[in-house]
Amino acid sequence: MSVTFSEFEKLTSIRNSVVHGKWLPPLDDEAWAPQKNYVLSRRLKTSKIGEDSEYLKYSESDFQTHIYKCESLQKTISFLNFLCAFPEQLKRYFDEEKGSRIIIPTNSQ
Repeated sequence: MSVTFSEFEKLTSIRNSVVHGKWLPPLDDEAWAPQKNYVLSRRLKTSKIGEDSEYLKYSESDFQTHIYKCESLQKTISFLNFLCAFPEQLKRYFDEEKGSRIIIPTNSQ
């Protein structure tokens, strides 16, 4: 579960950067020229020394990756919710000896 919560925290941070960032049009700069299909974002951050800016660059591929991670995390959380509601099903989905998840549940109840 710690992996799930860690992934949730990472996605929350990415979400905050996307939602709270100020979107900027792409710069006409040679340094950015190899990848023209992107957007820029600037997000203000507060640090120990005061305010700072975080500049981010996103492509369509970046957004697709984040969407996939969100969908995967949603399935994992739904699965954990199911197991919390029906703890008797744990043995069907986990191998206690190996400490690993069983992809296809066994028929035993």
